[in-house]
Amino acid sequence: MEKQLAFFKETKTYSPDRLPMHMWAQEDIPGNKFMTKGKQSMSSLELLSIIINSGCKGENAIDIARALLHKFDNSFDNIATASIKQLCQVKGIGPKKALQIQSALEIGNRRRQDGSLQREKVVCSKDIYDLYRHLFVDAVYETFWTVIVNRANKIIKTVQVSDGGISGTTCDPKRIFKMALDCNGSSVFLMHNHPSQSIVPSDADIQLTKKMVNAGKLLDLPITDHLIFGGNSYYSFADENRI
Repeated sequence: MEKQLAFFKETKTYSPDRLPMHMWAQEDIPGNKFMTKGKQSMSSLELLSIIINSGCKGENAIDIARALLHKFDNSFDNIATASIKQLCQVKGIGPKKALQIQSALEIGNRRRQDGSLQREKVVCSKDIYDLYRHLFVDAVYETFWTVIVNRANKIIKTVQVSDGGISGTTCDPKRIFKMALDCNGSSVFLMHNHPSQSIVPSDADIQLTKKMVNAGKLLDLPITDHLIFGGNSYYSFADENRI
């Protein structure tokens, strides 16, 4: 094997991708590279190949990872939202591997949702969008969230209030204000997504926002903003002077 590798290198035709993985130089194998050079040295292709772990006849893990990325436009978001059946259309991906891939992507998503958001300071719609857009990237159903902040505009609590279908969801204003009062919140941000990726508020969105704003005034617990997430953009009621 060493002679074969030497031949490829001497003739300048050596490329790990062109050889079965068992013939690769040890430092080129993704798992070894991760261990010796660190995760920052890894390409998305190499990281995905580690999750895939093994190949199939005529294809190594790198080949399968490349085919998977190609099918889904080099987008992990597209892979995360694909069905198991769609992932299995790629040669070398069976139900077990498809579950491993989507589980790994979901772990990454949940990592971004953990306590690292607590005590972040938010003062405008862009702050909310940057912190929470990941919640809606993979969402195929409409979900409604509330962000409760203290007087210094630091986040106390982030809660999913409800989830619904493709066309809508409902939320209970009493529940939102109770949560905010229970944790001594000073103001509240509302946010939900439109799976259609349109950020235009519906009549229901407008009516709910008015209802929440009026209730917040009575309780001295103002609604600072209501954001609608869609695609790679958002709509802010506050920015549009509708709060």
